Amino acid sequence: MKRILLFLVTMLFFVSSLTGFAAKPATKGIIAKTVTITGEITKLNPGVPYNKEMLAVKTSDQSYLLVGQTSGMNKYIGYSANITGTITKGPQGIMMFNVKSYKLIGKTTPTPTLKPTATAAATATSSPVSRYVTLQGYLYNLNSDMSKFYLKTETGISELIGNTKGMETAVGNMVEVVGNYVQTLVATEYPPFNVVSYNVIPAPTSTSVPPVKYVTLKGNIFTQNSDMSKFYLKTENGPYELIGNTKGMETAVGNFVEVNGNYVATLVATEYPLFSVISYKVIATPSPSSAPAYKEITIEDNGGYAYVKKGDELRLTLESNATTGYKWSYVEKPDANVLVETSYNYIPDPSKPDMVGVGGKEVWTYKAIADGIAKIDMVYSRPWESVTPYKSFVVKVMVGYPAPTPTPELQYIQGTLFVKETYPLTYELKTQDCPYTLKGNTDGMEKYANMQVEVCGNVSPLKIYPPIFNVVSYKVLPEPTPITDPKVHTIISEKPLFFSEKSVGSIGSPESLSGSTTLSWKEGSKTAFFNSRITVSAKEMNINYEIELIETISSTRESIAGLFNIIKDGTVIAKGVKGEVYGLTLNVGDYFKFYSQECNLNLASYITQRLDF
Repeated sequence: MKRILLFLVTMLFFVSSLTGFAAKPATKGIIAKTVTITGEITKLNPGVPYNKEMLAVKTSDQSYLLVGQTSGMNKYIGYSANITGTITKGPQGIMMFNVKSYKLIGKTTPTPTLKPTATAAATATSSPVSRYVTLQGYLYNLNSDMSKFYLKTETGISELIGNTKGMETAVGNMVEVVGNYVQTLVATEYPPFNVVSYNVIPAPTSTSVPPVKYVTLKGNIFTQNSDMSKFYLKTENGPYELIGNTKGMETAVGNFVEVNGNYVATLVATEYPLFSVISYKVIATPSPSSAPAYKEITIEDNGGYAYVKKGDELRLTLESNATTGYKWSYVEKPDANVLVETSYNYIPDPSKPDMVGVGGKEVWTYKAIADGIAKIDMVYSRPWESVTPYKSFVVKVMVGYPAPTPTPELQYIQGTLFVKETYPLTYELKTQDCPYTLKGNTDGMEKYANMQVEVCGNVSPLKIYPPIFNVVSYKVLPEPTPITDPKVHTIISEKPLFFSEKSVGSIGSPESLSGSTTLSWKEGSKTAFFNSRITVSAKEMNINYEIELIETISSTRESIAGLFNIIKDGTVIAKGVKGEVYGLTLNVGDYFKFYSQECNLNLASYITQRLDF
């Protein structure tokens, strides 16, 4: 019974809050009576069940959908008129006006002119034929099929509908859009704007002032997939995912570039913040070493790369001992279209004539015959034994690729050492910045697993994750501090990003939102606190909302689920509704969200401070 009562109260509140179509009390006698009303002829989209623009009249205190004798009215959008007829109720309580006759104010005979001349416009006493709005801003889209377009202006973001044909060619440019805002009875993420016409604004000259300020970022371009479908920019402030004008960017991977564009705000969590590219240019390219790179390779190059040019020869030398039965053999031969083996020799070490068990070296020579990548993959074993090889050796030969510039200065990193039981053993150092895969001088490291270690060496220039750190030396740090996961968290937000509630619609403009949110919780318990106070500036008035957690259902590191009270201007409008706060593992500068399906309320707010214990 309580749920039924709550549903009826919610529906009554929803109907009473519909702007411009709120049902006013009317007696049966008033509805049937013929009346004359005065207002402006316009078009509105009432939403469900019509979901299209319809003729309407807007009076000083009420709007009505027009039905009946409306022939010819489409020609007088924007005019004021005296309209005679009867008032009725339509679906969802929408007020309808059944037209019997109408007369334009200031005209004796309805003689419409679709395109009035300059003289007619000067002498007309009525309103203009159509009141269009002109917007200027940055055009972008958030999906690959270019099915939706958005305009970012100085006052906010609008979703563009209507005449958007050919708009995909204008994405990433400043445009001027002419049309009207569309009134809807259903909350949308961004306010819709019906486009009548648009044109691209030419690039600003040196004497003009651009309407929107572009942002310039500098950093290294990298990618995380082989098909080069996504590009990222590593800057001093962190990585960004690049969208928009990324055509030809695959040729800039690995270079230092300057990118112009704008940040893109989304309500969906992404791995990296989005940056919409308008233009970019390469500032610097990796300079190859003047000396030939890696003509000789040995076991020290295991797991690395050898850079040669087409026509160069490469010599591989590996320690071996033929007297023990062990020898090096291929697991995978190099691509013969790129690298050809030209000779092989076993060279014993110098020794006395009567000495036994003397080792030696196996030597292979190769010639690079074409640009490309060839992998030399070998194991050191006894051919007749079916056991794990004693040693392994892998190197990728990069023919025609520029060698990375060596970094002469040694670096020091500290963290917790983890050892993976693979063959050979894999070492990973977890630092405060990121994990590193350790290569090079790692002998004996397995003894210090799960301990704090300082490592000296260099970060490999290879663009892979986790990055490789080539170890020169290492040492165990005294009094290692174990890494513990925090269990108690506090988040403070003083910057709301987005708010949506059925009585005010969707508000995504920073100038229309203010307030603060505080939450604190212990993972895995029902001990939690959440209070959000938001002021919404809408319809030329301020509305104060408060969201408070009254009972915790569950909590994790990521979210808090519970029952909430929703208070509007001091009055509880929803009591004990289910809701969830989520996105709580994010860092300062990202945003968390609150959502209650029962009262259809959304909140997104930036994290300005967080404490983890």
